[in-house]
Amino acid sequence: MLGNVVDLIRTERAFRRVWFAQMVSEVGDWFQLVAIVSLFPTKEDGGLLVAGIIITRYVAAALVSPLGGVLADRFPRGRVMILADLARALVALCFLWVRSPADAPLLLVLCFAIEGLSVVFEPARGAAIPQLVPFDKLYAANTLSGATWSAMLAVGAMIGGMVSAVLGRPTAFVLNAASFIISAALVASARVPPLPREEGDDGEKASSPRGGYRDGLRFLAKSPAQASLLLYKPGILLASGGMYVLVSVFADRVFSGDPALVTGWLYGARGAGALVGPFIAARVLGSAGGALRRGLVLGMPFAMILFVAFSAAPTVPLAAVALLSANMSTSTIWVSSAQLVQTTVPNRVLGRVLSVELTLVTLALAGGAALAAGLLRYAHMPPRQVALTVALSLAVPSLLVYLANARYGAELDEISRSRSRSS
Repeated sequence: MLGNVVDLIRTERAFRRVWFAQMVSEVGDWFQLVAIVSLFPTKEDGGLLVAGIIITRYVAAALVSPLGGVLADRFPRGRVMILADLARALVALCFLWVRSPADAPLLLVLCFAIEGLSVVFEPARGAAIPQLVPFDKLYAANTLSGATWSAMLAVGAMIGGMVSAVLGRPTAFVLNAASFIISAALVASARVPPLPREEGDDGEKASSPRGGYRDGLRFLAKSPAQASLLLYKPGILLASGGMYVLVSVFADRVFSGDPALVTGWLYGARGAGALVGPFIAARVLGSAGGALRRGLVLGMPFAMILFVAFSAAPTVPLAAVALLSANMSTSTIWVSSAQLVQTTVPNRVLGRVLSVELTLVTLALAGGAALAAGLLRYAHMPPRQVALTVALSLAVPSLLVYLANARYGAELDEISRSRSRSS
């Protein structure tokens, strides 16, 4: 698998540059997130504010994602990514005016804006991948993209924690803005090809964001096998949304040490696990359709068990190991489901389908964050008990994923094989 990834980077120039763009912008994102969440103490209303930041980002994604999917299918995807990056750079600089909890209203507005622009960028990037690489290299491309997000989480979170603690949060905000400018330049140099006319000009283009979003929903209503794939990411991210809140709470209220540094290390452990997970899964299970589906079915209960272990971890190192192991599963689910969506959904509607998926993902993340914050603030549950409750919430999506795989697995394999033969 590693050899396939190396060959992909070496031979596919356009994909390589978009991949570089992803790296620099995502490491900046984590610089900024660690700087933001460590700004506020998590006791009493501080915990609600941290959850509010996370929920605001997800609500923005849910509201703007219909527009992102339509733009990805109607306009050149490279141009959409460039404009979104430049706009994000401007918003990122505005975070310099956030200096204390008194600036919370401005902070929430900026979080909404930057996340809204991100969900314009992401459907375009995801839908462009099949245009940038041959069909037989698509799994390697998805694995590398997922691993990159994870690696940048590990690197950005750990370095971001140190930068915030040593150089101050404004430095993290400036670095994030610079990362978006570099990303825009790299995407421009990649020259993402336009969508072929036979795929993009078939009467399915949307005349408006709302109409385009309905097109994606109509396709999924007629294609229940592909629709079943949209269970996987939201299912696993229901727990991840709660863990986003709980990482900062554990750093502030459960473990000793500088909250920014502990937050950085815990986020870094998450990223490290998510980095290696898809590579280990591909090595053990393979990358064929059936192997991907087995990884999806097994990964969710495995993640649940490991999140339970995090809730009981007595020290930062053991908590980091639990998060690392749990996120090996979450990343495998993310990469494998992305591969199955891209190999079974026609490219002409892929941006809109990805925007529907992104809406579900963000609602799941927001729901998990709201659950954790509500249990902390209003049920007055201790952080460890909240973490256990969030972990056990994965039981229901684990069952749904098992049933969906049993019902539609063979059909999905046949669709993927058919597209492979025609490509």
